[in-house]
Amino acid sequence: MTYVNGQNIYVTDGTNNLLLYGTNSMNLKQGDNLIFNYVGKIWGQLYRYNKLPELKFSAIEDVTVQQGGTVTPKTITADKLAENINGYVKIENAEYVSASGKNLTFKVGDKGYKGLVIINGKKFVNK
Repeated sequence: MTYVNGQNIYVTDGTNNLLLYGTNSMNLKQGDNLIFNYVGKIWGQLYRYNKLPELKFSAIEDVTVQQGGTVTPKTITADKLAENINGYVKIENAEYVSASGKNLTFKVGDKGYKGLVIINGKKFVNK
């Protein structure tokens, strides 16, 4: 888990990122790993919310939770945001401008960015 906030659970397989939305009945935390047993699976429906992909899951079955991992943000340049949707990233040379609710504005050099963020820069949309 790269990040957990209530019903929002951000996961990665090391290459791809996805937001799982639903109950956190397993009490998953940032740094936890799901180890899928022989028939382990996640049940749900894939949606687009705020133009971003998420899986509204109804069940996670036959998995073991390995706790206590460390999560480090992937350092990227601002032009790579679209390639890292739902990822835990650190934007190189980004300078904070302002925040209002879930909207964050930052700049890199003279170029400004405004986006949707879910705490600590986990999710952006460039506008």
